[in-house]
Amino acid sequence: MLVALVTIVGLIIADQGLKFWVVSNLAVGSQIKLIPGFFSLTHVQNRGASWGILPGAQGLFIAITVLAVTFFSYKIYKKQASSSWVNFAYGCLVGGALGNLIDRLVNGYVIDMLQTDFISFPIFNLADSALTIGVIILLLLAKEQDLSLF
Repeated sequence: MLVALVTIVGLIIADQGLKFWVVSNLAVGSQIKLIPGFFSLTHVQNRGASWGILPGAQGLFIAITVLAVTFFSYKIYKKQASSSWVNFAYGCLVGGALGNLIDRLVNGYVIDMLQTDFISFPIFNLADSALTIGVIILLLLAKEQDLSLF
């Protein structure tokens, strides 16, 4: 459980810290090229879900996030995770979901900033990355760890 808790707290601090820095230092739509042709920071306000789909459905996204956070927090609390990797994955899911939930509740939108310049891909944030990592780890370990949803 400690791995999950440290992951959750660390992700929320890192995600919200980066978002605070971006809002404080970049106007919406402006960009800083960190590695030219490869990676940039671009300040975007995402009013939808992933890739901006369903703009304006904040209530739906908040409800889904609360359900997901409750579910994975319960799994962490009940110590159903059979390994540190599973606990880390659950921590990524809860921390990532909470990072974006904070934005939705405070701003009414999610702050995105991470842009890959070498491929056309929607701009995302650290919380989105954590969610993706958590899902990938769970998929890789699903058979080995006999993970079930309930």
